[in-house]
Amino acid sequence: MRKLKYSFEYCCSPIWIEETGIDKPILENVSIDSLNVDKFLKNEIEELQRIYQSTYNERDGRESGFEDLYQYSIFINRVIFSAQLLKMNLGNEYKIVFDLESWEKLLLSANKKLGGI
Repeated sequence: MRKLKYSFEYCCSPIWIEETGIDKPILENVSIDSLNVDKFLKNEIEELQRIYQSTYNERDGRESGFEDLYQYSIFINRVIFSAQLLKMNLGNEYKIVFDLESWEKLLLSANKKLGGI
């Protein structure tokens, strides 16, 4: 079964498909439109992609990131939920690779900074 990695990075789509390479698997960055999922989920992932890319600081990449903890916390929740929807939509077609534990830790940290919401 092929793997689909769901991971946000700057200047890339959050969708990575594992292809078979000569010596080892290769991750290919693919368009969200290439996924066989419903329109709502595509739109949600595209919106999350726009939000994430808007936090990129072109002058100094080290300064990239969310400035508002509320927005960051909402973003993380939406990413986690969209990953769950991806698994439901593509579970038979791909093994979904998503680091839920790391995202949950980010959410917990952001919520603590917000006063325990």
